[in-house]
Amino acid sequence: MKQALDKLRNLLAGMAVALFALIFCLIVVEIVCRNFLGFSLLWVTDFIQLVVCWMLAFGMSAIVYTDDHLRITFIREMLPEKGRRGANLLCCALELVFFLLLVPYGAQMAQTKMKISFTTLRWPMGFQFAALPVFGALCSLFMLYRLYRSVREWKGGRAHD
Repeated sequence: MKQALDKLRNLLAGMAVALFALIFCLIVVEIVCRNFLGFSLLWVTDFIQLVVCWMLAFGMSAIVYTDDHLRITFIREMLPEKGRRGANLLCCALELVFFLLLVPYGAQMAQTKMKISFTTLRWPMGFQFAALPVFGALCSLFMLYRLYRSVREWKGGRAHD
């Protein structure tokens, strides 16, 4: 299971890097066109806005899996070891609930935004908001695994990979 999740995490991180490179290239092209060629590519702004949402969805999902996101841990660190394990278990469960809620509500928001178009692209904005339920689903998958590991650690055993 861990190997499959590691591969998915690496794929998501690679996709985030590729999308970031695309954003960078589009910004450079827009700067060259505007400053040296005398015209502007109006659609670039809308397209970059769309791509940023997907880049963040993929990149943040990968970070959630590796537990590298920012946390405020000073309260948890004041607890004894058993309390830390319990707090970790509670945090994982609450994060899982949050990510699970992103799936239906994010899908509903994306569906609603399908009726609104980007200004220059004329594509539905729902494509941008569709990143939200995808992010929620990916993070839910990763959090299920982290919750499993937290339960194993809370019981005093080592989580088997």
